[in-house]
Amino acid sequence: MAKIDFYRMTQNDLATVSEIENKSFSAAWTLKDFQEIINYNNVLPLVAKVEENFIAYVLLGFSENIVTILKFVIAPEFRRRGLGKIILPGILNFIKQQKNFTTARLHVNTKNFAAVHLYENCGFKIIERLKNYYKKDNEDAFLMERQI
Repeated sequence: MAKIDFYRMTQNDLATVSEIENKSFSAAWTLKDFQEIINYNNVLPLVAKVEENFIAYVLLGFSENIVTILKFVIAPEFRRRGLGKIILPGILNFIKQQKNFTTARLHVNTKNFAAVHLYENCGFKIIERLKNYYKKDNEDAFLMERQI
């Protein structure tokens, strides 16, 4: 596969991001949610592309010494190609290069076995099971984290 390029998400990306979000989640964030969050000072929204193909987006939230991966979504047509194993370590490396961050954290649906497996392979550990975390679907989440 060609080189994956990352850049800061802009307003021009939001229609594509929203479309991928809606294809990916029953309790999807709205376009308005994305419009608001990309302007937060403590959030870094990123888009990943290969050539002209929009393959993924990531939202990183920053607080004190913790980086929270708020969203990490690969476009449905690019899933099951091993891209998560390429993109996630790149994200973690980026975080590592930032100052003062010691921990990366995320939430994942307990039924999303592929994502849980990916995160575990990248060094994340399950810290806690959060009952009914995804209220709309009455689904549990794992809180996972790793040291950077």
